This record gives sequence, C-alpha cells and structure tokens, in this order.
Amino acid sequence: MKSKAMNNKATCNNLDLDSKLASLLGIRYILSENELDTASWIPIGDVTGDEGVFTLYQNRDALPMCFVVDRNSAYSGINEIASDFDEIIDKFRDQDTNLVVSGISEYSIDVNIEEDSKLIFMIPYTEGWTVKVDGTETDYYKECDFYMGIDISSGNHNIVLRYVPPLLGMGSIISVISILAFVLYAFYSKKYLKE
Repeated sequence: MKSKAMNNKATCNNLDLDSKLASLLGIRYILSENELDTASWIPIGDVTGDEGVFTLYQNRDALPMCFVVDRNSAYSGINEIASDFDEIIDKFRDQDTNLVVSGISEYSIDVNIEEDSKLIFMIPYTEGWTVKVDGTETDYYKECDFYMGIDISSGNHNIVLRYVPPLLGMGSIISVISILAFVLYAFYSKKYLKE
C-alpha cells in the first residue's frame, strides 16, 4: 500500500490518514515512500525492499483490540463511536491492558478496570465465541450493531476469547463418515471386481 502526500494531506490509496476512519478501521501500520506530515502517524523505522526504502509508520490513534466504556454508554453504531473517538482514545491510553494472541482463534486479555464497565471488542459479533472472565464463562452481546461486548466489574481480570465455528463438529463427523464410506466402497469394489 503506497502512500502519498497530496496538498499537504497524508493519504494512502485515497484514504485520508488524518481522518478518524483509518483509526476506526484499526489500521495500525503503513509503509510509505514519502514522509507523512501528520500527528497521528509516528515513524518507527525504515524497511528496505526491492523497490527502495520505505518508512514504517504506526498509527497512535488506532482503536485497540478492545476498549472500556462506561456501562451506561449506549452506542447504536460506528458513527456514535466516531463521535466519542477522542474520549475513547484518551481513555485507552490510560488503560492498563495486555493482549496475547494464541493462533487465529484465541485471545487472552489482561485488564485492570477501575469501575464497573462495558468492554467492547473490535471483533464482529457472531455465534461461536466463548468468553471467559477469570475462568468463568460469561455472555457476550452485540454492541454498536456490529461488535462484541461484555459487562465487566472493577478489578484485575483475565479475559479469554475462543472461537469455534458453530458447525465444525457436524462438518468433522460428515467428513469422517464420507472418508469411511469411500474406503469401504474402494475395498468392496476391488474385491467384487476381481471375482
């Protein structure tokens, strides 16, 4: 993804990097041939490739994997998150969180929550997730018409999210039966074709 400066405005494939959209989409890093003149994107190093030297920039305002909001907050959509974006980002910078990703379907998050709150995960809401807070399974719900959320009490917590596709077990059983049927068919057809 190449970026360019147009009229002193940082853009990346026509995405205005100064807008909140890049941050709301969770874009954390970009490579750029040109220097970006924006407060949100911080240069963190150079990368040399076949096409030259690029600067790696980090978006200091990208929404995190999860963030804490007041339990009474009711976001009905991403536009409302955008309207409170600066407040959410400021709170996040003060939050004590540690995220560990284990493969592509499991996350472990350590959080320190000051007061009873909602934790919003930047994961699309879908069936198949198991959410455990301190080892105890808890319900999750749809937040902002798209994301997952949970209610969480004050204190230090370890949250584990694990995803298993809803029909994985059924699909596995059908696959095993199909393989067995094929093996039996191949065995018996060979036996009867010889006779």
